Amino acid sequence: MTITAAAPTRAITGGVTPSPEAAAETVASRLDRRLAALDGTPHELFARLYRCSTVHWVERLSREPDADIVFRLIPHFFALYEERVGAVIAGRNSCSAHWKPYFDACRSPHWRHRPADAWRIVIAGVHAHTTIDLRDAIVRTAADHRLAHGRLPDLDVFETLMFGSVCDRSFAAAAVAFCDHNRRTGGPLLGSRLAAQSPNGLIAVWGRWLRAWRRSAWTDARTRIACAHGPA
Repeated sequence: MTITAAAPTRAITGGVTPSPEAAAETVASRLDRRLAALDGTPHELFARLYRCSTVHWVERLSREPDADIVFRLIPHFFALYEERVGAVIAGRNSCSAHWKPYFDACRSPHWRHRPADAWRIVIAGVHAHTTIDLRDAIVRTAADHRLAHGRLPDLDVFETLMFGSVCDRSFAAAAVAFCDHNRRTGGPLLGSRLAAQSPNGLIAVWGRWLRAWRRSAWTDARTRIACAHGPA
């Protein structure tokens, strides 16, 4: 299904157009249900990290006065996950090229017992979702904002929210919560050096990769927005 700029929010909330913050909170609930459906499969690994990231980001963004633009982004981002991962798992879509390494990694018969195979799934999922999917979500969010307000969003404010300390703290907390859950449940990442690191070491590893991938998505998205709509 091709999702237009305004479609994800209405589709996720049953046809009602809620506030941007309420729509983002609904995504967190949808991820809870998605995670339950994927329980016991290799897809649970990335879905859990994605859920942790969304919950922590929504919580911290709720304290920010200009966060509506990111709250608009979150449903678009989730719609792309559903379109490019959920629908593929269900057999309704073919796999996009940038998600192929993830689905290849999920085919490992050893993901429960080899931490390296489990991390390969997680890292491939994060890379796919925070490069191409994030780029496309940013472009759709800009179009959504223009449709609602007759102008593009302030991309400088958008960038600050995407790359400032609020975002960094959110994703750091999500990474730690993800690995804490794995340790408590004896999950497949148990015993890996990355999962066993102190929070500061873990944040350093995740932060470096995630920042570079997200920055690439942002740069590509701004180029596409400028081509489609002109300078903001």
